[in-house]
Amino acid sequence: ETAGLVGSVAADWASLAPEAVLCLRCEVEALVAAADGGTAADEEARDAALPELPPFCKALQAAVGTASAASEEAGGSGVANYSLVQLLRLCPRLDFADEYGRAELEAALCALLKTLSIGDELLPLLAAALRAACGGEDGRFQRIMQELISEVDDPLEEEAAEAGPSSADALGADERLQAEQQRMLAQARLVELHAEVKSRVEEEDFDAAAALQKEAAALTAQLAALPASRRAPEDEDALRTARCLRLSELLMRTPGLALGSHEMDLHADATFLPALAAPRPKLRALALRCLGLRALSDGAQAAKLWPLFVKALAHDQLPVQLAALGACADLLLVHSPAALLPPSAAPEPPPAGAPKSHGSKALGVWTVPLVLA
Repeated sequence: ETAGLVGSVAADWASLAPEAVLCLRCEVEALVAAADGGTAADEEARDAALPELPPFCKALQAAVGTASAASEEAGGSGVANYSLVQLLRLCPRLDFADEYGRAELEAALCALLKTLSIGDELLPLLAAALRAACGGEDGRFQRIMQELISEVDDPLEEEAAEAGPSSADALGADERLQAEQQRMLAQARLVELHAEVKSRVEEEDFDAAAALQKEAAALTAQLAALPASRRAPEDEDALRTARCLRLSELLMRTPGLALGSHEMDLHADATFLPALAAPRPKLRALALRCLGLRALSDGAQAAKLWPLFVKALAHDQLPVQLAALGACADLLLVHSPAALLPPSAAPEPPPAGAPKSHGSKALGVWTVPLVLA
């Protein structure tokens, strides 16, 4: 009864209104399900409802731009992200017979996967859409994902030049440098003022403490008036490492995709293991999750990495402990515990004439070094 209403609302999907995009996805999914084993009329209805790839790519780019603009406003990103999510969920249902449109969509999805400002919650949808755009060629999808990981980890010189400062930025370079110097001096002075205020309060010199607090308030207002500082290089490096780890995790979690041992070892040596030494717990947790996926496919690697997971579970911070706990549970479910857990010391033989113990006659004793507190 509501098919006509849904279809009429879905006709306005290019406006990116949340209702229209949702109705388009629902209508397409219903028609695709009906055309699967249905009549020729059902197939015609499905083909008529499916959007063409070129306008779909334009709508996708517009949704990304709207979401980026709305994310800068308080409470404005939910609606824009909702439309973008619906379009991404629709991608696997599209008709990729148009080779030009398919290549355009593939390029757009690759660019979004490399964009560090794209939220992590969109990455699984983007990866699924990219796999659908590859037309079922898992080898092509694997190659593209590995290229994306390499490009995010080490951007090409051409991309760095394109992302470099424009002429307007060059004109304001002196102003930015002066603002950064003022910010550093003000922050250093604020630290000194806080220490002096504490010292004056301990000496019960409240008038001097009040004067210092006024100076600190003036410096705080001066800091707020300065232009926003650029992202620190170490912050961008952390973002790039996190994106590489998340893309690697998505690649290894892809169903039916078998990565070679040498390929996973290459990712482990280049990305996973160095990230374990990162000062950010988030990066270490991502690295442990990736190493856990690596160990699932190889019993020898599982036995080799098991002590690492146990050590992280016992000594690291909570996010890293949770990642290590998940890796340990997965490995115990997939591999033989006898191959992972070290055997305990062999029990001493019972004295002569003692009754035999039937409980441990045929069972070995294994220590489980997992302490859940």
